[in-house]
Amino acid sequence: MFICPCQALSWCPWQLNLLATGGGSSDKTVKFWNVTSGQCMDTLTTDSQVSGVLWSEGHREVLVAQGFPQNQLVLLQYPSLQCVAELKGHEGRILHTSLSPDGTTVASVGADETLRLWKCFAGQPDGAVTHFSSNKKRLDNHLVSPFSMLR
Repeated sequence: MFICPCQALSWCPWQLNLLATGGGSSDKTVKFWNVTSGQCMDTLTTDSQVSGVLWSEGHREVLVAQGFPQNQLVLLQYPSLQCVAELKGHEGRILHTSLSPDGTTVASVGADETLRLWKCFAGQPDGAVTHFSSNKKRLDNHLVSPFSMLR
C-alpha cells in the first residue's frame, strides 16, 4: 500500500515496476515508486501543486504538469531529474494532460479555459531531444497550437 496525497499517477513505459505519483497543493511533490518492493525510489519537490505526470516512451524523460502558482509543464530527464525545459503558456493552473498516440505531442488544458498542444518528445529515441538544448530554458516557441477559449 502506498500512502501519499495523490492527484496524478503514471506508469513508466520502459521500467514496468516504476510508478510516478504527483501530490496536490499541500504536498507539491512527485514520488517515484518501485511497485515490486513498495519503496519510494525518489522524490522531486516542486513549488506548485502537481496535476499531471506523463512519461516519454522513446526518451528517458518525464513531464510534470504544475498548477498554482507556476501553471507550467516541466520536462525532466529520468532518473537524474535534471530540468530539460519549462513550458509556459497557461494563465491558470493546468488541470489535465494527455499524450498523443504517436508519443510526441502533449495536450494540456488549463483553468484559463484553453487547450494547448506541445511538441515535447520529438527527436531520436534515447538520445538528445533535437529541439531542446541540454540547458534549462523557457520554450514558449514549442507551443504547437494555442487553442482559443474552450467555451
